[in-house]
Amino acid sequence: MGCNSGERMYYSENGEIIRKTKFDDFGNVLEDIEFDKKGRITKEIKAIKINFKPELDEASKLNFEFETTLHSEKQYKYSRKLKQMYVSEEGLLLDDERNGKWLFYKSNDELKKEKIYK
Repeated sequence: MGCNSGERMYYSENGEIIRKTKFDDFGNVLEDIEFDKKGRITKEIKAIKINFKPELDEASKLNFEFETTLHSEKQYKYSRKLKQMYVSEEGLLLDDERNGKWLFYKSNDELKKEKIYK
């Protein structure tokens, strides 16, 4: 197992959970959830696909060269008017960069705009 496998919790100085990350055996992020001070989810990233090919390095040790990782991301905001969280934007991350069509929403779930990233 890699040094970053399993689940890792991050806490504020007050002891409140601010982030929860799950890793696979190779240290790739499978899920990453961020929380606000009230424990509400503000950001959620989930792995969709992780491609890699093993290669031998000079010292004949197994070295994993990762080709691509694809994650879905949702960001949440709090609506004071509705008194609840809502999805403010969602889309895909390719190697940690926004990719493809991203959707941005108003607090009433109405589509505000679309943006294409490459």
